[in-house]
Amino acid sequence: MSNNAVETVELKFRIGEITLWTSHLELHVFRNHFTEYEHPYTEESDYSDSIDKKLDGILFRSRPIAALLPSFTLKRDVIRYVPKQYHRYFIDLAGSKEEYLDKFSAKSRSTLKRKIKKFSDHCGNQIDWREYKTLAEMEIFYPLARQVSIKTYQERMLAAGLPEDNLFIQQMYSLAQKDSVRAYLLFYQDKPIAYLYCPISNGILFYQYLGYIPEMAQWSPGTVLQWVVIESLFHTNHFVMFDFTEGPGRGSGGHKEFFSTNSILCADIFFLRKTITNLFLVLLHAKVDLISTQIGIFLDRFGLKTKIKNFLRKFFPATPH
Repeated sequence: MSNNAVETVELKFRIGEITLWTSHLELHVFRNHFTEYEHPYTEESDYSDSIDKKLDGILFRSRPIAALLPSFTLKRDVIRYVPKQYHRYFIDLAGSKEEYLDKFSAKSRSTLKRKIKKFSDHCGNQIDWREYKTLAEMEIFYPLARQVSIKTYQERMLAAGLPEDNLFIQQMYSLAQKDSVRAYLLFYQDKPIAYLYCPISNGILFYQYLGYIPEMAQWSPGTVLQWVVIESLFHTNHFVMFDFTEGPGRGSGGHKEFFSTNSILCADIFFLRKTITNLFLVLLHAKVDLISTQIGIFLDRFGLKTKIKNFLRKFFPATPH
């Protein structure tokens, strides 16, 4: 999904999931999909000649890399900063559903079947889910999905639920008019309990927003919705890939990693003009990130990190269970 433009980029200083403050940088942002790159990024490139004099620098979002990079490097004319490196998981939809299922271990298949059956039994042996794609359908989907989103952990704690601003709504409707979006809802007793929102570009669906109602967590609504959507995608045979975007999802063996068939190592790479201000920002951001990591390690050592996160997500969950 190529979308390259000059943007005001937020550099958030966080301890855990709490944002302390935010700095803003004017950057030329490259959002090319990883399939558009012939080769991964190499150390030799610094893009110093490509930085507009009016801007702070360049940012490559989710750029494929051959190996892990140093988080901070001073080049001749630029500061290279790599705050995030991650596996980008995806499902190759070229094969059949049976071939896809073969990628799971016997234990994983059993776990998945058990969760689906548990939810189905709870709902009277049927799973009520619906797909939305036209403008009229998206007008139905959006208010129902918002009913779910306002109860999720992401929205209530991180302000990262399904957006409610007019710009997002208009973009969603515009995508629907171009057949460039799919959205899904899972219902229980005719009430929405989980949603999934996926823009489309070049035959690829992008996992953008997902949430479920916390009271339904024991029935794994996020997993159930994801599975019925995947089944549908293999049945229709209309798309080439389901891209989970960055990160594995919740936990080390996360939702995205669990459902994926492949992954590619990617990074968000900043090339900033070598100024005192930019150097200070980058070093401070890296230091805050390090402190956040160390706090996480400390809490984990005493068994507190997971308990704190689980406590919060018990009441405000947003990723599949």
